[in-house]
Amino acid sequence: MAQLGQARNSVSTCVCRRGYEANQPGLACVACPDSSFQASAASVLCTLCAANTFQPYSVSVHDADTCVQCPRNSTSNSGSSTEAACICDSTFHRNGSKCQLCRPDYYCPDQDTQTQCPIFMTAPAGSIAEEECICVPGYLKVNNACQMCAVNTYCPEGVVQSACPRNSTTNGQLGRENRSACACDSGFYEADGVEGNCTL
Repeated sequence: MAQLGQARNSVSTCVCRRGYEANQPGLACVACPDSSFQASAASVLCTLCAANTFQPYSVSVHDADTCVQCPRNSTSNSGSSTEAACICDSTFHRNGSKCQLCRPDYYCPDQDTQTQCPIFMTAPAGSIAEEECICVPGYLKVNNACQMCAVNTYCPEGVVQSACPRNSTTNGQLGRENRSACACDSGFYEADGVEGNCTL
């Protein structure tokens, strides 16, 4: 215990130093329990760590005089005692002690799982479900799998398959990404340079 001010003649005037508490006045001070702290000399019980912080230190190693902030992009309940209690925010996954945004072309349903989208699919960074994976341009989802767009069609965003304009074709090629892949049929030309406007 530490005394405040001048010397005192009663143990009741003693207070515990920071990181310690006394259950009752006059009793020996003990280190703060896990998940709590005592920031200054006091005669009150230790305080639970606030939400989004934790107290990881063993009483035999470190005085519990402060709580540690959870890693960036993670949260914890009040009274947490380990960094593992800090859960990464949605769209993030845990990489060691860091929470990182889920990578492009992957989805992260929880902090411990980062799964690559199925073949020929893509997804923006921060995706959390396989449903956010869409087919790459030139492909269309059929029965939960991506297939190349049919001859004489194009799929610019991997979602909708559009037919080539009248009197144009993809020349037998599959998986076209945009309308520019549709060439005018033999004997036709693009009138006034307008793409897809094939006339005699």
